[in-house]
Amino acid sequence: MVGGLPPHVVAAVEHAASQLTELGRDAHEVGTGGRLRVVPVDAGAMVWFLPVETQRLIVIVRVVWAG
Repeated sequence: MVGGLPPHVVAAVEHAASQLTELGRDAHEVGTGGRLRVVPVDAGAMVWFLPVETQRLIVIVRVVWAG
């Protein structure tokens, strides 16, 4: 998903994914959107993700970096 992006962007996306996973069921309240959520992360990237409410699982479906 993040292949080819600069290391600092990959680190920011991994950090965001870790934080979202820690939120568990509450991750669906982060960012904007419906079932598919979007949230800005450090390094100028946007992450689209699906929180799986029955598990501590975040499915990242898209990453866009404006660098």
